[in-house]
Amino acid sequence: MDNYESISYNKNLLTGEEIQEKKIKKDTGVKGKVTVSLFDAKTGKKTQEAYTENLIPELFFRDAFITSFIGGIMGCGQSRTTNAYNWFNYIYLTDSDKPESSNEQRVMGNVIGYAHRNTAYSGSDPLQGSINKAETRFEVTDSKVRLNFVFDFPTNACNGTIESVYFCEAIPDDKDCVYSADQIYGRENGDNDYTIYNTTNPRRFYAAYIAFSYARCVNFTSPTKGYMVLDATNTTITQSTYLQFPDSLKGHIIYIPFDVNTNDILLWDRTVKLVLCQEKVQVKSGKIIRTSL
Repeated sequence: MDNYESISYNKNLLTGEEIQEKKIKKDTGVKGKVTVSLFDAKTGKKTQEAYTENLIPELFFRDAFITSFIGGIMGCGQSRTTNAYNWFNYIYLTDSDKPESSNEQRVMGNVIGYAHRNTAYSGSDPLQGSINKAETRFEVTDSKVRLNFVFDFPTNACNGTIESVYFCEAIPDDKDCVYSADQIYGRENGDNDYTIYNTTNPRRFYAAYIAFSYARCVNFTSPTKGYMVLDATNTTITQSTYLQFPDSLKGHIIYIPFDVNTNDILLWDRTVKLVLCQEKVQVKSGKIIRTSL
């Protein structure tokens, strides 16, 4: 895959000052261009403009390849499943100055503003803006497909220093629920079937269902392996019929690696208990006694 040179800029239209940055991008055939413009609330004139080509993480291309090519064209599985329609639900503007990475999956930094790409918003939320449907365009020609999204933020919203722009699947409360990777879980009942069924292997099916449904966070480090954080004080997790949860781990928040090609999914022998500090306050003879637990 070839690389090409992209120029990002930040222009102050009042002073004429312009800052440029040269970036090297992979030529994936898909380009996203982002322009952030600031306007004076009283005059309506544009005061600042920043432009960059955004980076589409490699995860999306891997998922598209595995789902469409392996799952559909090569016939590994009876159907094709994809989360592609969810990836770009919300636009996020944050204060993260972390260098961009092709392996990044999460929205980094504190959220300065966000907006849904389809649903207009007109409330007083200090973060939320709105899709401008009048100026948003979807164009399909013989040579390209172009989506031009325009988002507006009123003066009461999106106030702060903006360093990064992301697209994400979920609202702010759920944005850290990491994408759960590709739907290949190991061969189950045939040479061309890579799906877990609750009928043919309920132990693995429900282990995956409980683990991924109730995990506090999930991070895939490969298409089949990664790690998650589980709350082992939750009896729905620890008392599941199919998830063989060790007694020694119950009552703890745990950091546990997983491999979806193993029968139990979770790798119990490599689990780490996380220490949570709580403060217990006691009152005795008019004195307050604090004890860390």
